[in-house]
Amino acid sequence: MSFLPVKSLMRLKCVSKSWNTLISDPRFVPLHLLRSQRNRNLLLTYGDFGLVSLPISRLVDNTSLTLSSHQLKSDECHHVIGSCNGLICLFYRTRSTIEFKNAWFRIWNPATGTMSDRLGSFHKSRSKFTPKTLGYTFAYDISTSNYKIVAFGYRFIKVFCFNRNVWREIQSLPDKMVIVDYLQYKKGVSLNGTLFWLAFLNEFPYNDWRDTFSLVRYLIISLDLATETRRELLPPPVFDEVSDVVHPSISVLMNCLCFFYNFKGTHFVVWHMTQFGVKESWTQLFKISFEKGHFLCDFFSQLSLYPLYISENGATLILGSNRECEPIIYNSRDNKVERTRIINEIDWRCYVGYVESLAPIT
Repeated sequence: MSFLPVKSLMRLKCVSKSWNTLISDPRFVPLHLLRSQRNRNLLLTYGDFGLVSLPISRLVDNTSLTLSSHQLKSDECHHVIGSCNGLICLFYRTRSTIEFKNAWFRIWNPATGTMSDRLGSFHKSRSKFTPKTLGYTFAYDISTSNYKIVAFGYRFIKVFCFNRNVWREIQSLPDKMVIVDYLQYKKGVSLNGTLFWLAFLNEFPYNDWRDTFSLVRYLIISLDLATETRRELLPPPVFDEVSDVVHPSISVLMNCLCFFYNFKGTHFVVWHMTQFGVKESWTQLFKISFEKGHFLCDFFSQLSLYPLYISENGATLILGSNRECEPIIYNSRDNKVERTRIINEIDWRCYVGYVESLAPIT
């Protein structure tokens, strides 16, 4: 039974009391989740408050797809913050005629159709930071089996713990350090109980950098969810000047931390860290040339690519782009790029990894 999809299991619970007891057993949920990890999906947004679930396997095969869609109510979701163990964290904020004031979160399991009440509600304070100007990450603390929402701004990091139902400010960032994810309203990434954001060091104080700023170097900030301590990691030492790197970002692929960027408008480069925290373990996975007709964009310096998936053998890379409407499949064995056959109007930049599960929302 642990190999069956959630929809089938929900039907089987009605067959008999013994089956209902088995499927509802707390020990069955993690076993089913373990099996589900083999059938990963991408959860993407389209239109107003619409979500689609896209199986990775069918995207790799590049077959015609009928996407499974979910339509949310306007008071349930404004943004998708992230996904953990089959649960989706939704964010909503209210707005007056002038500014954003209140915000809250909901936890949703699309497979079982259950959704929580409002969680982590907060209001605009006297601080210059509002719900609109914060970045958020949804993560799972393995050490305590507890879900957390991490909010980050220009100089601070706050954590909302579900079991405590309270916000706490845990970290202040050093002077002149700016989180790139904060500037670009990205979510950060999670790997094995640790969160990561891309940041840079800025020579000028906060009030000056919007007009002119000089980047000293990039850093990767990590936050251990168990100890709630922060550390800094160095990205791959592959460039001498920051101007060589365009649209840098990080992700988790093949269960490793990855760093990717557009290099001088000529190549798209992906690195991964094979040993966590060891800078010497950075290994280059892909270096794809823009100049061999792979991409239709005429302005390669403005082309922003982001990896959605890497196959287990490392031969196939699926990419999203700010310039093309559908994902791109790159095969490293023959150095060829293939367009997919998905024409839905989907925002491929706003995606989260997702697997079906029976996980409860509380």
